[in-house]
Amino acid sequence: MRLRQDSEIGQIVRTRRIELGITQSELAERAQVGRHLIVRLEAGGTEIALSKVFAVMGALDLALDLVPARRSAAPAVEVPSFDAPSAEDPLRAIRIALERVASTAPQADPGATARMSEALQLVQRAATRIESERKRASDH
Repeated sequence: MRLRQDSEIGQIVRTRRIELGITQSELAERAQVGRHLIVRLEAGGTEIALSKVFAVMGALDLALDLVPARRSAAPAVEVPSFDAPSAEDPLRAIRIALERVASTAPQADPGATARMSEALQLVQRAATRIESERKRASDH
């Protein structure tokens, strides 16, 4: 996923927290930061220490990959190699694959990046719904 502005990190953190079904307080405890920091981060706050952002990302099992912002005039399509997640959670596997492909999408075709982003959002919504249903079923 390509970030265009620093406040987008908060959107990613919020989406991932909801996917995992944890509260802001639970995330703060896992990351060993104050709840107010989670609230500020999710709201798009940008004046947050990078070490705190990385602590939150680590608690959510998120990683940051830095890649060159510009590519040559004729970018080569690069297929990232990675270990696939367990087949026990196919939606998670799809989401991870989409994120990784989107992060390496050539800049020559911004439409492809937008379509990949839309697909990723649909998978994230589906995963969130399924996780909620699983949680509800296990509570009964």
